[in-house]
Amino acid sequence: MMQITNDSKPSVGLSALVQEYNIQSAEDVQETLKNLLGGNIQSILEAEVDQHLGYKPYERTDSTNSRNSTKPKKELPYVASSSGSSQS
Repeated sequence: MMQITNDSKPSVGLSALVQEYNIQSAEDVQETLKNLLGGNIQSILEAEVDQHLGYKPYERTDSTNSRNSTKPKKELPYVASSSGSSQS
């Protein structure tokens, strides 16, 4: 695990990131963090939803709560329409 120190010099890894991503402003820092961490955060959130719902996307369950999938509709009995068109 990386240890946080109170040195005034940035670490070599941090300097490399600043150069690689051409970080010059706070917005650049935010964009860099989004690029570096975005995929990991998305995976964590998806795993949390899977655990909460109890099934993965596209997995069929007997639950009425489905996500990203469809289930066959139950066939309803045919009911004839009582409204006829009247001709004058």
